[in-house]
Amino acid sequence: MKPYYEDKWATIYCKDSRDMSEIKDGIIDLTITSPPYFVGKDYEAYLRTFREFLAMLDKCWQEVTRKTILGGLLVIDIAHNAHVDTPSFVSMQLANIGWRFRDKIIWEKPDAASPRFGLFVQNPFSTWYYPNQTYEHLLIYSNGQANRAKINSISLEYAKKFRGDIWKINAQTNSEHEAPFPEDLIVPLITFYSNPKDLILDPFLGSGTTAWCAKKLGRKCIGYEIKEEYCEMAANRCRQTVMELGI
Repeated sequence: MKPYYEDKWATIYCKDSRDMSEIKDGIIDLTITSPPYFVGKDYEAYLRTFREFLAMLDKCWQEVTRKTILGGLLVIDIAHNAHVDTPSFVSMQLANIGWRFRDKIIWEKPDAASPRFGLFVQNPFSTWYYPNQTYEHLLIYSNGQANRAKINSISLEYAKKFRGDIWKINAQTNSEHEAPFPEDLIVPLITFYSNPKDLILDPFLGSGTTAWCAKKLGRKCIGYEIKEEYCEMAANRCRQTVMELGI
């Protein structure tokens, strides 16, 4: 299939990532992605049941597995919804396919807006309590034993900002996407889990933050996005010239 957009750094396909036959097997170094959460967003309308949602994810993870090098890494940003602990289901899927658990980071969003506690304010009774949801899970897995080659040194001054496994990063961006990645989240993930010139994959590209940040950090990226309007957002970002980040 012809790419929707392609340049030296980024390749974008406007299609479902359950079929990534355009990519050779065993060439992806790192996948960073945030799949639908099955919480009623407009872009999730094609998923009718939670079972169907899980089947979609499982097919995608199997494709990611085939495309990833031995020792390559996978980072998934996922949140639970009001009724299902979705991160636990995703973790079980990855374990069943053969991925090895590497770590989990909590992304805390200080600016997060959530209506859950408001329900309790209206009904301040026992068993009505729900806290506001202000965090998401970053699940980190490796395809076999993770590669540990000492190739790219990182500034310790920069790394100390992320010494703990709870990262406080605002969620707000300038993107028109309904649920965009903030660059401040993706830059450290790419920095810590890949090397320059590595090939990064995002099977749920959205507005293209992963591809844009990969370009700034001297990595190449392949992205899949099913909605054409989001592909155009991502392509417009990737068309911009950047000064590469040195971290």
